[in-house]
Amino acid sequence: MEEDNMTTKTVCEVCGRRARRRCPALGAYICTRCCGSRRGPDFGCPGDCEFYPFGIAGYDLWLRLYDSLIPKIVKRVAVETDEIRMESLVESFAAATDMYGDNPDAPAFLAVHHRLLVERDNEGNTLADRWEAEGWTGLKPDEALMMKHWRASFVTAVEIQRVLDHQRTECIDVFDPAERRFVVVDRNLA
Repeated sequence: MEEDNMTTKTVCEVCGRRARRRCPALGAYICTRCCGSRRGPDFGCPGDCEFYPFGIAGYDLWLRLYDSLIPKIVKRVAVETDEIRMESLVESFAAATDMYGDNPDAPAFLAVHHRLLVERDNEGNTLADRWEAEGWTGLKPDEALMMKHWRASFVTAVEIQRVLDHQRTECIDVFDPAERRFVVVDRNLA
């Protein structure tokens, strides 16, 4: 018979330590360490898991994860880029367009993005390529997973087909000739 409360000691299905979380992917209890280090691709976490930051139920976790990752990205870019080069990039993005509106940090964000994901060294690698080759040093597993997805992202234009709820919209990619629908989880967009 399965234990649904913590009145007796419940052990992690993966490592045997004390467990507190009910894992919907495993159908068993799991400790926070195994959940944090192996969730996602290792376990096939469902979108409705409250502990999975890349699912619908974990939207607030995703926001906290994003907030923890950005300073680490900025630090990595700062370590790898001399101050004069960084200032030059920021100035070029600031001069390129006036579309930033009220966001004075946008040119700096674009400069960091460019330095991390666009600029290539003599071997053809981006800073993100080299960081990944090091095993995403200094990042937690969820942050590393977010970086992998961020690296695979691309610019496109989406058209909202319908609002599903307070944080989800059904969209199409206007550059996709098949116009397949997909769901975007973003409260601001919804």
